[in-house]
Amino acid sequence: MATMRSLPVGSRDNRLLAGAATYGLLAILLFFMLAPFAYMVTTALKPAQQVYLYPIQWLPNPFMWSNFPAALDRLTLRAFLNSVIFTTAIVLGQIDSKPVHIVGAALLVGVYVLYVRRTLQAGGDADEEEELKPLYFDTSKQDPPNTFQIVAQAVAALALIIGGAELFVTEITKLADDIGVSALVLSLIIAPLATELPEKINSVIWMRRDKDQLAVGNVTGAMAFQGTIPVALGLVVTEWQLDRFATAAGCLALGGAGLAYWRLEKGTMNVPAAVGWAVLFLSLIVFVIVG
Repeated sequence: MATMRSLPVGSRDNRLLAGAATYGLLAILLFFMLAPFAYMVTTALKPAQQVYLYPIQWLPNPFMWSNFPAALDRLTLRAFLNSVIFTTAIVLGQIDSKPVHIVGAALLVGVYVLYVRRTLQAGGDADEEEELKPLYFDTSKQDPPNTFQIVAQAVAALALIIGGAELFVTEITKLADDIGVSALVLSLIIAPLATELPEKINSVIWMRRDKDQLAVGNVTGAMAFQGTIPVALGLVVTEWQLDRFATAAGCLALGGAGLAYWRLEKGTMNVPAAVGWAVLFLSLIVFVIVG
């Protein structure tokens, strides 16, 4: 009868240390991922005078639950049309036809071009001018930066964005392999928390400053781009074969858009509507875990 030989003591210790270091690193990364989310949520519940306190006051006093209905009352239907665009892409993913994918990609690009054109035509009154901070690449700081400094900082920023995105995708794929789940399943849960929610802190800050157009534009502009251009590229250069989890995400997004349209037709937003959107997202998480 074959017997299992135990690993040498030194080898076991090394594996334990490596495992402990890995989990410690994941705990640190989890903190840096959740800290912006916690700040965003608590800031959304603060009175206006507590938003810019330093040092940061993490817990609102008192909790301003009325901030959510007030913010939702200021949104327009255009803020939710991106969910319909994304769901259209999901439907195209169920059709195994490259010509259909190419036509769909062309339509998505056309929708984004139309969105940009109508946004620029709408214009609007300019806000009060604010003094811009000097560029990091501007060595003098006193005079306007030259073209080289502007281009260099833009290229460096773009390179950091691309590098960060590549690192995020690579680590998501490795983590999905380690825990035995699909990378798409993991990204459906982690990607919104790690990328979208920290970005929305800008909208929270602008909303608290009564800059509604900047706050809503930050949301609708980002989602209009993400729901069209990357999806169009995916339709053209990949197989775009989506599983049941992606389809469920699209259906729930459509449900959220329908809920928003219904409340906007009523002319008001309320806490139950916000709870409904939260339930839709939690339903996706439950479906991913159970399924």
